[in-house]
Order: sequence, then C-alpha cells, then structure tokens
Amino acid sequence: MMSESNLRSAARHTSLFWLGLILAVCYVPGWTGASIPTQWGVMAIAGALGLWRSGSVTRVHWLGIWFIFFTALSLTWAVNPYDAGWGFAVVLIWAGSFWLGSTQDSLEDLWKGLAIGLSVSSVVSIAEASGFHPFPVAELAGHPGLFDTPLVSGSVSALVIVGLVCHGEWRYIPGVLPLFILSYSRGGWLVVAVGLAGRYLGWRVAAGIVLFALVLMYFHPSPSDIQRMQIWDAAYSNLRWFGLGPGTFTDLWMMVEELGQKVMERPEFAHNDYIQFAFEAGLGSILFFALMAAVLARSEQRQWPVFAAFCSLALFYFPLHSPLSAFIGCIVAGHIAGAGAYLRGFERERGSDFLPGAAAPGSVSGPHGGAIVSVEP
Repeated sequence: MMSESNLRSAARHTSLFWLGLILAVCYVPGWTGASIPTQWGVMAIAGALGLWRSGSVTRVHWLGIWFIFFTALSLTWAVNPYDAGWGFAVVLIWAGSFWLGSTQDSLEDLWKGLAIGLSVSSVVSIAEASGFHPFPVAELAGHPGLFDTPLVSGSVSALVIVGLVCHGEWRYIPGVLPLFILSYSRGGWLVVAVGLAGRYLGWRVAAGIVLFALVLMYFHPSPSDIQRMQIWDAAYSNLRWFGLGPGTFTDLWMMVEELGQKVMERPEFAHNDYIQFAFEAGLGSILFFALMAAVLARSEQRQWPVFAAFCSLALFYFPLHSPLSAFIGCIVAGHIAGAGAYLRGFERERGSDFLPGAAAPGSVSGPHGGAIVSVEP
C-alpha cells in the first residue's frame, strides 16, 4: 500500500492531469469566453489555489516579484486605466501559474491531460476539414478545433507535442497530430523544430533554427510578416522610458495603406512579446527578460526544450497573451526555476500508466514533505 505522503503526491499529479484536460476543452468558440476567455478564469483559480502550496523562492522568483511590483506601480501612469487593470490581472495570472509550476515535482501528468483535451479538438478539426462546422467561427485558412484561430491551435498543440516527447509519452501524440497538422500553422512547425532540436541536438542547434527563421522572415517576408514588421516599427516609435502601462498595447493605432487608401488600424498585440513588454513596461521589462534568460540558461532541465520553443514563438506571436500557451510557458518556466532550487540530485522514479497518479515503488521524499514520485532531472 502507498504511504500517506505517496497518496498526496499522486493526488497532486492527478490534479495536474485534470487541470490540463479542463484548460484544453473549457473554451468553445461562439459559446464561451465572450469577454474574458474561460481559460483565463480557470488559470486564475488554479493559480490562486496553488499559492497555498509551499515551495522555495529562488533568485528567479525574486525577478518575477520585482516585475509585479513595477507593473503595479506603472498603473499610476498608464494611459488607459481600464486596459491596464486587465493587463495587471493577466500578470498576476502568469505569476500564479509560475508558482504552481515551481512547486511541482513533475509535469508529466499535465502533458497527458492537455493531450487528451487537444484530442477532442482534433476530432473537431477533422470535422471542420470534412466540411462540417459544429461551432460558429470565422472562415479561416486552417481548422482550429476548440480554438479561435489556427495559429493558437497550431502553437499550443506543438508545445504539447514537445512536452510529450520530453517525457517519452509517444502514445498520446497521435491524438494531438490532426489538430497540429490541420492548423496549417508556420509557427507550430517552428515550435516543434526548436523543441526537438533542443531535446536531441542541443541549444546551439535550436538557437540556429530561430536565427534562420528570423533571417528568412527579414529577406523573404510573407504578407503577414510585412504586417508584423509594420507593427514593430509603430511600437518602436512609441516607446517610453517606463512604458505606457500593462495591457495598453491595445491602445496603439497605426496608419496603413489598404487598396490605395490610408486607414487607421489597431493591431491589439505586437505579435512579438518582447517588443510588447518593452512598449508596456519600458525599462521595467528588463526584469522580465532577465527572468526568461535565467530560465533559458538551465538547458539541462527536462522541460527546457518546451520553454525554448515557447520563447522562439514569442518572437513572432503573442503566446503570453493567449491563455493556454501562456499557461504552458509560465508553468514550465516555474517548474524549471523550482527544479534548480530543490529537486536537483534526486533520481527520477517512473511509475506512470496511461492514467495519472500511479506511484512508483520506492519513491523518495522531497525536502518539503511528501513523496517525489516523478522527479525532473
């Protein structure tokens, strides 16, 4: 029989499984998330509950804490207090997901839950590709399943595929593949390429792929790439020393030419999270960039390929402002930061079945009480 500490650890793993599953299916296009997508709500609740878990506060955590303080202070000079209030709420949701990840001994069951949830989207995506549209969504080039755009479905499914590969959970990948393939997302393929390169070939090859993608984008841009660069130029022209406040990029308007006429457009997002942070936080964004760099420096961690792929996606998209990809990036970053503090040195114990929470015999005890059933090296 499992000890009480083993049972608690198994329960935590099962909770991650269900959290991943719920996050993957709780948003239904046209039915839920009219003003605040349901995934943000679930993330907020999970993060708030996760604050009750004990864990180690590392130097990486302190970078995040100081960034939260700066963001709160920036509310006093934000150009739009309403958008800034929501932007600060999103920062707090990121922080909750980060802390939740830093208190976990393994994310393996999270990937399982996400994979099963995305398999539901795969069924919807196949139906859409066959001409049946069960949900009222806009006509798009891809088939996003239970997501609002193919870029979101492609990037999220790619991140989950990389996470499953990192744990050798190959049996879950076929359920996610239809959604990934039918999204027709270039960003999704970049995520997989960077993640797999980071997993098997090392960080140098992964960085080389990102550099190649940037060079290709600059010298052979697609229409969407040209639009991105126009947004980046507009953002650069409006930089302020201390930013315009969280969430205020939605207040940026830019003049573009369409069909021979100049019109004003509001891009809402920078399509590059680094530029958006510089726009909204100014010099304060250095704290966040330092946090990301500190996590990226730990390339020996099992989840590192997922975070590297996430960071590459942030160069061309806004994964921190799309709920499910933001959750994946933040919980993985937190897990890597926490693993560097107190999980190093334990040997990983495997005890998984297709369902989560099956403890392996001979589990070891963690420094905060409770058994470590599956420890990330």
